[in-house]
Amino acid sequence: MAGLPPLLKLNEALNLPPLGDPESASAMSSQLSGFAGLSPPSIQIPFEMILKLAMVLESLATIQEAFGDDALSPSRMGSISAMLSLWARFNIPIPMPALALNAKLQALPPMEDIKLGERIAGSSGAGFGASFSPPKLAIMPFLNVMIALHAALKLAIDLEPFDQCGSCNCA
Repeated sequence: MAGLPPLLKLNEALNLPPLGDPESASAMSSQLSGFAGLSPPSIQIPFEMILKLAMVLESLATIQEAFGDDALSPSRMGSISAMLSLWARFNIPIPMPALALNAKLQALPPMEDIKLGERIAGSSGAGFGASFSPPKLAIMPFLNVMIALHAALKLAIDLEPFDQCGSCNCA
């Protein structure tokens, strides 16, 4: 039921008939089958390596945000090292059960989506979910990696990274 609200957003984004409409499932299926034919471009760098790069860039940007622009300079590394050694003296139990539970709760969909999905499932569009199964989109892993890299680069360089006019600032 929590997956139905994103399906509504997809339906609106593709400008398709409402979910209660009998032709809605076939219209969405035909739209998505076109997307299913897209294949990711071949790149030499494995996706896992690009995701690691995105995580490193995000970590560096977070460090810079927390400690300033000169966070990784030799003068600042001493103060960061002193801070880390101070915190290392505290006895913190690992793993922390509260954090593990919090991470599991964060993975759950928002309660609003669950309630909205329950209302959708109970309405006339309930037959839609039973008759529709989206095709497997081969390009989705590539798009997920590119979205992660884009977000990390934007955070790290404070510029739109994949914008063709990013360097000249022309409109």
